[in-house]
Amino acid sequence: MNTKKDIFYSLPIIKHILSCLLNLCFGVMIGVLVYELINLFASNWVAGVFAVVFSAGMLVAVFSAERCVDWVFERMFSSGIRPAKKTVDKNVKPLTRRLAFTCGFILGLLSTELELIDLDQISKFLEIIT
Repeated sequence: MNTKKDIFYSLPIIKHILSCLLNLCFGVMIGVLVYELINLFASNWVAGVFAVVFSAGMLVAVFSAERCVDWVFERMFSSGIRPAKKTVDKNVKPLTRRLAFTCGFILGLLSTELELIDLDQISKFLEIIT
């Protein structure tokens, strides 16, 4: 039995499991944030609109800054003539990996509704990670 081959066979499975867990965690966090944003709209709609517009503006700013940096680096450090890209068949991701974010989002909404998770707990968790 070749153990080296067995390890490389199990790496994609481990990668899918870790990706599912990460997507589930992000889904729970975003579900809690959306629930709190809906409560903000219900109590103070002006602050809710401001939060949504500000978040969208920051998202556009981040994407445009990234695009500008890519454009500057492409102009300054161009690589000349590039060979044609070889197309590679894409492997289909497992269904659990594709549904993990959605399940996490629903879990976050339900757990906030049932008062199992609070926004303060999410912010403390994010402080610990960073």
